[in-house]
Amino acid sequence: MALHLETAAVLELRAQRTTDPRQVAVLRRRAEQRRQEAARLRERLAACGMALPPRETRPRPPAPTAP
Repeated sequence: MALHLETAAVLELRAQRTTDPRQVAVLRRRAEQRRQEAARLRERLAACGMALPPRETRPRPPAPTAP
């Protein structure tokens, strides 16, 4: 899962650096595919109790209060 997310980040960086619009589209599409695969893997692991659910569905801890 981490490898998919890291690969997606690298592909996004490459897309930001290139000037060819076709290559930008391909790199961003591939990055999104890696993120989707990581999400599917996370869901399978979470269903087995081996991973936390995605951040948007996890309860957030309370904000710290000022002393």
